[in-house]
Amino acid sequence: MLKNFSVGTELQTYYDRCEGLTASNLRKNLSAEALVLGLLLLVFSNLVGTSAAATVNHVTISIQDLPSAFSTKVYVNGSFVASVAGGGSLTVDFNSSATVSVQKYVPETYYNYAWSPAGAAGGGVAFYAPLSTRDFTSSGSYTFSYYALYFLNVLSDYGHPVGSGWQVAGSWAPVIVEDIEGSSSTVRYRFKEWKGGPLRSSPEDPSNAVFMDSPKVVEAEWENQYYLKVESDFGKPSGEGWYDSGSAATLSVTTPTEAEDGVRYVFSRWSGDYSDESSTATVTVNGPMTVVAEWKKQYYLSLNPNGGKVSTASGWFDEDSYVTVSAVTPVEETTDSRLVFNHWKGALSTSNPTESLLIDAPKELDAEWSRQYLLTAQTQFGAAVGGGWYDADSTASFSVESPTVPAGIWGWFGVEYVFSHWSGDSNSPSSEASIVMHGPKVVSAVWALSLTKFYVLIGIVGAVLAVAVWKRQRVGLLISSLADRMRQPAGKASSG
Repeated sequence: MLKNFSVGTELQTYYDRCEGLTASNLRKNLSAEALVLGLLLLVFSNLVGTSAAATVNHVTISIQDLPSAFSTKVYVNGSFVASVAGGGSLTVDFNSSATVSVQKYVPETYYNYAWSPAGAAGGGVAFYAPLSTRDFTSSGSYTFSYYALYFLNVLSDYGHPVGSGWQVAGSWAPVIVEDIEGSSSTVRYRFKEWKGGPLRSSPEDPSNAVFMDSPKVVEAEWENQYYLKVESDFGKPSGEGWYDSGSAATLSVTTPTEAEDGVRYVFSRWSGDYSDESSTATVTVNGPMTVVAEWKKQYYLSLNPNGGKVSTASGWFDEDSYVTVSAVTPVEETTDSRLVFNHWKGALSTSNPTESLLIDAPKELDAEWSRQYLLTAQTQFGAAVGGGWYDADSTASFSVESPTVPAGIWGWFGVEYVFSHWSGDSNSPSSEASIVMHGPKVVSAVWALSLTKFYVLIGIVGAVLAVAVWKRQRVGLLISSLADRMRQPAGKASSG
């Protein structure tokens, strides 16, 4: 639009129109034409200003030598714009000038990514951009290049190792330890060799360098001897002395060790620099070691079941431990004789068959029992009450629920069984009786058939029938008399 617009052409047209006008008309037209000219100039100036303000610069930013799995943040004039993956690009628009920057290190928290072979996959690798900022005043393009960094982990138990940290990929990174030879009461050691590489010089050289073609772990190995100390209050310990690093030492003590009657000490475990529960053990000596034999004090519990059954047998138990002793009750001797737990005697005095006992000294414990006999109460009719187990020499009561029992369907007519007496180990005539349980007992209820109520019922029924017959005869006579009177002639009837 601006290319086709000509201010000179429009002005010439204006002057041409003014030729031949009178002064009066000229004044009138000048006012109108001046207004039109002013508007044209205003439009022109706005169009020209708009064209200048619309000028935009474009810069294409590319990321080089950064793997596609990583990305870097792009900033324009200090403001975050976008994240661009390795190998990617981003176009940035600006007017007059722009400062474009990317992360100097990827990842941003690379210094936290200390690496070891057991670390997460991809650890120990970071990237560095030496030139991470660029200023632009016009359109163009720029490539930010990254260089790989690998983490070097220098491990050593001794010698103040030097070299751990981030190193430039493809460089030789120094790895150094002090070559120490020394001795003490518990340790002797010297530098042996480096493990890992590739190394610049011999692995036996303590001042060396490793080639950084990947994340690295370089470890210093040492030749050493350690002293193994074995401590024990009992049991004649053996195995104390000097041992080569990595060699095996055999530890042992004699267990158990008797102290006094009902008291002994039993090996519990090795503690200190070695842990195991076997009294004879093999330990690998990889450093100065102090191994202590720990012992448990035990007391003997003598438990006498006295013919019954208990769940715990006599034996040795740890000091201050609790033992649950339990009497199995009842204990069947025969089908009609048994033992029932009564109480504990000795270290416990309780009637609870199951109890917890604190072992704080040698102890004795006896289980006491009561013998019981079975009373069997039998009956052919009804139900017997009182059968069951009773303590020996105690008195047992027994009975029948009712001294009379209906005789089946004949019971509707008054036929019944009546308790007569007991038989067996009791001949009491009473339906409620007792017996002393000197042993197993059997009692049986004896019954007699009674027709008394049946006869009474028959008599009542007979009397009722006789009365009914008599009444029927009386009614018949009355009806017959009335009929005769009704058959008489009317005259007799009226005269009469």
